[in-house]
Amino acid sequence: MSNIFQELYNRFLFSRISAEEFIKMKDYINKASEEDLSDLMQEAWNSNVFMLKMNSKTKDQIKTRLSFCIESDNRNLKKKLVSMWSRIAVAVILLLVVGSSVWFLTDRKELKQEQVLVEAPRGDKAQVILPDGSKVRLNSESVITYDFTNKRYRNLTLKGEAFFEIHKDERRPFIVKANDIDIEVLGTTFNVRAYDNENEITSSLIEGSVKLTDNVLEKSYYLKPSQKAVYSKSTREIQIIPTTNEDETAWLEGKLIFNSERLCDVIEKMERWYDVNIDLQCPEIREDRISGSFKNGQVYFALEALRMQYKFKYTIKNNHTIIITK
Repeated sequence: MSNIFQELYNRFLFSRISAEEFIKMKDYINKASEEDLSDLMQEAWNSNVFMLKMNSKTKDQIKTRLSFCIESDNRNLKKKLVSMWSRIAVAVILLLVVGSSVWFLTDRKELKQEQVLVEAPRGDKAQVILPDGSKVRLNSESVITYDFTNKRYRNLTLKGEAFFEIHKDERRPFIVKANDIDIEVLGTTFNVRAYDNENEITSSLIEGSVKLTDNVLEKSYYLKPSQKAVYSKSTREIQIIPTTNEDETAWLEGKLIFNSERLCDVIEKMERWYDVNIDLQCPEIREDRISGSFKNGQVYFALEALRMQYKFKYTIKNNHTIIITK
């Protein structure tokens, strides 16, 4: 690992890098090996998780997503960068691969008149450090947008599922917007699940305290640690129930858990988790309720576990579409 590369990256993390230095760092990124990138991220993230080397397909996908800062001509990039640097920090520059999941690390530079979007596609996960130092980990097929230009509040919108570790700032509460629900915190750790195609929005509190507000009915609720709020979009009611938080945060450990859930709902979770399309052509078992868990791995292991229980057959087309029949 080049000492120059390490120094440039450290300067980038703390928003002390110039446009010329950023271009130099970009060149190092293009030339760096997978091992060097993994080593760099391990030092920066100070994590104990096992990291796998990036395969060529993943690296190509990364470069496509980051083409504006990796593949661009130096002269054009410099012009773009000088303009961009005065408005926002680069959203993403380096990443590490943990299992089948992609985790992004972002810059901490303060935003100015810009809204930033971070997305975890189907089959992936993402981790981001916000400008205030808060950490957000996104589950598969989840999106956050945030804008911290408001001097009274730190606002973030979530679609999907995310785990939050909020940096405490008593002068500026942190507000997570999920559909018609606002979740307001000062400094705390909690999980929120708010997928558009699911009827319920859940918020599970690990530590601290949060305030949930229904913006339509103008009702507020307060959560204590080891409590979960379940909001029904159809009835507009909120239930506060106790929880160990094990099921709600299992996805952070690479576990897909389901407790007495309909098979059709489990299939939908598997599609999101493994980034596949599953056509369940067995209407007689769609409503069956099952419990269990899958630990990362390949979708084939999960299919085999279900096949042993239901005795169905399945075929795989183009490594992406799975058809389940009797």
